[in-house]
Amino acid sequence: MDRWNTADQVNVHKIPDVVLKFKPLAEIAAGRWCPDLLIHVIGYVHEVGYCQMQEGTSKKLQVNFMLKDGSDIALNCTLWEDCAAKFIKFSNERKEAGPIIVMLKYEKVKEEGKFPLSVTNTYGVTKLFINDNIAEINAFKENLPKQELLQSQSQLMCTQTFSGSQFNIEDEILANNLIMPLYEIIQLDQITYCVTVVRVEKVNSTSFGWYYLVCCKCPKVAKGEKPPYTCESGHNIETEIVRYKLELDVSYEGTKSTFVMWDREVSQLLGISAAQFRLNMIEAGITNRLEYPMLIVTL
Repeated sequence: MDRWNTADQVNVHKIPDVVLKFKPLAEIAAGRWCPDLLIHVIGYVHEVGYCQMQEGTSKKLQVNFMLKDGSDIALNCTLWEDCAAKFIKFSNERKEAGPIIVMLKYEKVKEEGKFPLSVTNTYGVTKLFINDNIAEINAFKENLPKQELLQSQSQLMCTQTFSGSQFNIEDEILANNLIMPLYEIIQLDQITYCVTVVRVEKVNSTSFGWYYLVCCKCPKVAKGEKPPYTCESGHNIETEIVRYKLELDVSYEGTKSTFVMWDREVSQLLGISAAQFRLNMIEAGITNRLEYPMLIVTL
């Protein structure tokens, strides 16, 4: 270097953040995946299933749950060993209510055989993120329907399942929640998680019917009689995401009120998704959403 020149070390290289391309669960359910290709998925925990929480000579840590993304598709997700341990630790230490959002990088799809179609982690490769404060999870959470943001902690607890357990679902619900009568609930001025018992007097007929369509690009309602549907944000979509919404007249010891039941609760109650129920109705020649199925009317 001569005396007329100088050199400074300057880092002018900016490496852009990698934009992850998530595999929609609807595509996996439809068979559009490759068995030898690792994928990225993101979704919220819809329901926790069997958990093997203690390792043994012939048992590995295992967590099973139903995962949902922006569609009405629920897909089984199985986590093993390190990923299972991380999910169990999160479940045990979790204190806040709300959804559990799971992001998995480099995982594989396991085809249906002895067990249902599922996504699962690969040993030493899969990266698991649970409710982390990162852009992908924050963006997914912003687009979640409001009813999914109000999931209680007890709904998503990871607990060991024993074949000889004497507990039923009623015991599980009552064990961890405040019990309140209807007349106290209608006087509440803030969100409260509790258990109550009411009598369903009738299912109300509404102007939107027993289900509604949701935009796959944002959490707003999509309108239209056939594709393409249009939401309030102006998105034109072909994908049909069907969700339940029921208004129920209820009563208890002289007190009356109206309850709104959303997709998750109605699906659990009826044992069938809104999308499948709507398809069954269409196949039976009933296309008017204002015509309520007998299974719903007789709740």
